[in-house]
Amino acid sequence: MRYMMVYGAPIGQIGLIEEDGALIRAEYLEDFTAMREMQNREEAKTEETQFLTEVMRELDEYFSCVRTSFTVPMREEGTDFQKKVWAELRRIPFGEYRTYAQIAEAIGSPKAVQAVGQACKKNPMAIFTPCHRVIKSDGTLGSYAGGLRAKYYLLMQEGVI
Repeated sequence: MRYMMVYGAPIGQIGLIEEDGALIRAEYLEDFTAMREMQNREEAKTEETQFLTEVMRELDEYFSCVRTSFTVPMREEGTDFQKKVWAELRRIPFGEYRTYAQIAEAIGSPKAVQAVGQACKKNPMAIFTPCHRVIKSDGTLGSYAGGLRAKYYLLMQEGVI
């Protein structure tokens, strides 16, 4: 059974999906319709579980600048390449950033810069897998699923900019 809660972050609503004691999705939601679409797509029951309460507590601590990393179990679905990228993103320390090119180099695929960008775009764990810590080689922010304002906010909160 999958369960869903919506977390009200300073940067917008984040839909959280749990399955079997693991976070399987953390996705920005634009509005109520997006929330219902996520709930239907994931076949999730809206219910506050002990696990989702813990997930929201960790997010509260993160947004209160008390937490710099997450400990809740996560299970991501994606290609092997995407999983390599996401694992590398989780190695970026709080308060630091990397470029898409640096991520490509770190996973042993230096020419796959655009593919790294696509893996970031498909990241199923907004904030938990910190693709907001990845910028373009020219120093500009690039894009972000939650929007550039959210990316800027997160990088400011972490002291990067």
